[in-house]
Amino acid sequence: MAENDDWKRHAELYMSDGTIVLLAESTLFRVYAGLLATQSLVFKGLTESSQHLPDDAESYDGCPLVKLQDDNPEEVAYFLKATMGDQPVSYPMASAILRLSSKYMVQSLRRQAIKHFCRIIPQSYNEIGKKESPEKIFGSDRLGWPHPFQLLSLVRECQLKIFLPWRYYAVCARGFDKIVRGETMFNGKEIRLDESDTCIALLGWNSLCTTTRKIRIDAILSSAKDCQGGSCNNAMRLAWMKRAALYVGSEALHQWEMFTYLAQGEFSSPNEVAKDFVIRYGRPCHGCTKAWLRKEECARAAIWSKLPSIFDLPDWEMLKLQEEP
Repeated sequence: MAENDDWKRHAELYMSDGTIVLLAESTLFRVYAGLLATQSLVFKGLTESSQHLPDDAESYDGCPLVKLQDDNPEEVAYFLKATMGDQPVSYPMASAILRLSSKYMVQSLRRQAIKHFCRIIPQSYNEIGKKESPEKIFGSDRLGWPHPFQLLSLVRECQLKIFLPWRYYAVCARGFDKIVRGETMFNGKEIRLDESDTCIALLGWNSLCTTTRKIRIDAILSSAKDCQGGSCNNAMRLAWMKRAALYVGSEALHQWEMFTYLAQGEFSSPNEVAKDFVIRYGRPCHGCTKAWLRKEECARAAIWSKLPSIFDLPDWEMLKLQEEP
């Protein structure tokens, strides 16, 4: 067929001895059909059909030409490199491999990419706060870090339903205004949720905010059997309850900053407002401090079990059963 003037060959992935040419937008990739066929059921079907093409079928440079619909050339490059043995490292590469390995049914690469994202997504309540940092996984350049909105869209697109509750929770942590209006990423680009995810996130955010306040107030109302009295008076508890009630946030699975400071023993905080609050209103006795922290911990663990339902999803067990291989 006649060559399109807009087409260009990929600098690294146009092999002189390749047996099939892939066209993504205007970029050409010449690769090995047999290698793709061994890893992808979709490409196996394409390569088998290409062996029986009619005389007028499209070809390029002596090879069958396959036009990839809706695939970004940069993502195709990441994907093809991965089929040749490269490991996903950066977010753009990992997301491209996950997206295209799902689309083209390359299960080994899909599993590899899923493991990459498991490094940042908790699989249980006890894993919260213990996963690896974006810097360790995606590099020190914050421009390359994924935004919570991007990750939610990716796991939904790739049918990773087991990740959805946590990804919605992470989106809610951005706050009401950003859920509604979107925000600017580190690279300067604007990003917004689609209409469906916005509605789900807003309902979840409202529920989590109410739950967060309740968890903290219930903890403050608890008392130890060995309460020493003194500082543990009604005025002190009322002041703490007011502070908890006035807080607007959805971090029901995370320890309240004020409780974190209590857990440290002597109250020392870089937050001068929090420090002044404790100086003015006091803190519970040692026994009640432990009771507050224990009560809050149990409540947060219970919220993890209910997290899917907050976003109108099946329970954890059902999500695991629905998980794609």
